[in-house]
Amino acid sequence: MATPTAEELRDAKRELHRSLFQPIVKEHVEAASTGRPARLAESARSRLNVVGIGIGEKVTRRSFTGEEGLKVYVQVKVPEKDLPADLVLPKSLDGIPVDVEECGQTWALSSCLANPRARQDRPFPAGVSVGGGNNPAGTLGYMVRKPGIQGTFILSNYHVLANVDPTRVLPVFQPGRGDGGLSQNDRIGQLDARIPIDFSGAENRVDAAVARVADGSVRAMLCAIGTIGGALDAERDDAVRMFGKQSGPSKGQIVDVDCDIVVKYRGRRQALFVDQLRILPARPSPVFARHGDSGSLVVVKRGPAKLACGLLFAAGGRNGTAFANPIRSVLNELGVELAI
Repeated sequence: MATPTAEELRDAKRELHRSLFQPIVKEHVEAASTGRPARLAESARSRLNVVGIGIGEKVTRRSFTGEEGLKVYVQVKVPEKDLPADLVLPKSLDGIPVDVEECGQTWALSSCLANPRARQDRPFPAGVSVGGGNNPAGTLGYMVRKPGIQGTFILSNYHVLANVDPTRVLPVFQPGRGDGGLSQNDRIGQLDARIPIDFSGAENRVDAAVARVADGSVRAMLCAIGTIGGALDAERDDAVRMFGKQSGPSKGQIVDVDCDIVVKYRGRRQALFVDQLRILPARPSPVFARHGDSGSLVVVKRGPAKLACGLLFAAGGRNGTAFANPIRSVLNELGVELAI
């Protein structure tokens, strides 16, 4: 068969989402709502083993083959001979190959793991510890502007600054609670804007929020990377970098820009995110991101320019996989611009 076009791949992915993945998403949400989600060993032999779909290259023996097709992401890859017939996934859809790849359970990446270097002198750069209220700490992504509004604003994840609470306006601290913040001297501002996460099984596109902080408390520079020159849409195979409060500098490669993934959150909640970026770590690092790196800005170089392409929010337990919201979706939904 001829190599499928980008539009053919996206059409096939939409059909795979409708026919296979959407019913499984509902099962994930129902399992979480009972307070008794399936254990990994059990879910590996149930439909709950499937946690995502996307578009990318077929992987054989941990190496990319160059063959374009649809991806089905599972917590654990189980040999076909060990699966009941009704759990065996199709080898192709409308003539387009379907590849099954293991990525583990996928979690949002806030953390209570303390970082002794978390407290920063003012003005501090992006890439440092931040958190809203009693939330575990995450990472300050970058500084943003609200057109027509005076003030200083910072960008991170919704689950970092708002703790998936759609009603409360939380104070914001640097460092976050998990890194020893919460004293009045650590308070830098308060939550300003957020995009609530839908945990019903409906589609989410971003896990993002903005806080308004004291003028002069931050500077438009990303640790170990420098100033950001703008935003762009990521492309598959892009080499990317980030700086997280827990990992520090990290390098990776985007392997899917059309990923739909189920993500676990605290409180036994799960949410579906669509059209996300999937990132693998650059060797020899085993992971691209760790708990506490949520909210980190994902950056790609185009010539000399360092440009934002994503906002990190989750990672899987296998292969060092991480996931990011496309940055243009984040900026558009929040109505903000990067401070450049």
